Amino acid sequence: MNKEKVCIVPFTKKEIPLLTCTPDRYEISSIVSAGMELKWKDISFLTNRRKLGFTASTDWRKGIQECDTVIITDIGTEKERRLGNFLCEVIGQALSNKKKVICFAELEKTREQEFKTLAQQNGSTFTYSCKPYEKQEKTRFEKIRFQAPVICLGEMTQECDGYEISLKLMKRLKQDNLRGIIISENKYNVLYEHQYFSQFYNGNGLEHSVEEVKALINGIEEEEKPDVIILKLPWPMTALDHSITYDYGVHAFIISQAVHADYCIYCGLSEMFSEDFISNINEHFKHKFGYSIDAFHISKQIMDIVYEPQEKAETIYIPLNKVDEEARTMRKKTGNMVYQLLNENEFELFYQGLKKELFDFSYGRI
Repeated sequence: MNKEKVCIVPFTKKEIPLLTCTPDRYEISSIVSAGMELKWKDISFLTNRRKLGFTASTDWRKGIQECDTVIITDIGTEKERRLGNFLCEVIGQALSNKKKVICFAELEKTREQEFKTLAQQNGSTFTYSCKPYEKQEKTRFEKIRFQAPVICLGEMTQECDGYEISLKLMKRLKQDNLRGIIISENKYNVLYEHQYFSQFYNGNGLEHSVEEVKALINGIEEEEKPDVIILKLPWPMTALDHSITYDYGVHAFIISQAVHADYCIYCGLSEMFSEDFISNINEHFKHKFGYSIDAFHISKQIMDIVYEPQEKAETIYIPLNKVDEEARTMRKKTGNMVYQLLNENEFELFYQGLKKELFDFSYGRI
């Protein structure tokens, strides 16, 4: 299969999962930074990880010339007018060069229509990927039974490796001829075949939202007939502390009332795990969500104590080998399934345990 060469503009650490778990039909030809701080650096330095083999450039014109498709990333432009103007210039140039454009950045309606018209005039395509998958209409309180096992993947803080782990798991299942679908609020899902960008909660009230989430996931399952459903939860599962509360776990609670997790993966910060923490968080999950945690992932992020408390946690990245050792020590000490899932050996050990738990039994799934 001939792969489309892709240029990603502008690149941030949020797009690293697209490099480590590149969609099958794409080949990353270049990544472009909007500023000079990434120029000619291996992109791995953003999260202090092993080298990925991609260096950032600021030459977006060259990036456009050498690719088939330009991906405009999911980046906020409301407060950065110059960034918005830059992205519009990139899109316009790409379409004029007859390149395909997939845009995840939010645009004004007039801009969106302008680019669709320009694409039509130049025999190219402009795909605006900011609209979530539409919910399926179901009668209220209609009985719904899910056929596929459900894996819930939640986090202690935002961007705690959860999305990358979801993609890694989907790809590893595929190697065993098991079809996993990811449902999450990450827009990049649309780049992957049979993955879904959805919005779980629209503020209509808890009771109504539970029914909507249930209908949404049931509609996707009926359409796709997957072997397993991977739900990447949209917000951290609990408040981090009294000052960083996120949504107090409301999103996670709504989803837990709509869909029971057959397996739960919890991603947390390094230096936060202890025997007491694992025991207490497990009890908390059983009572709040109705399920316990089956596997823990220790991210190589730690709290940055220099920052004053904000609406979200500020973190810094530490070397992976330190966290590998932390995960092995905690696994041995507690007997719990504690891993560093960006480490390939650790991930495979975790995966074999998950597969045995969900699929490897002679009598079938009850």
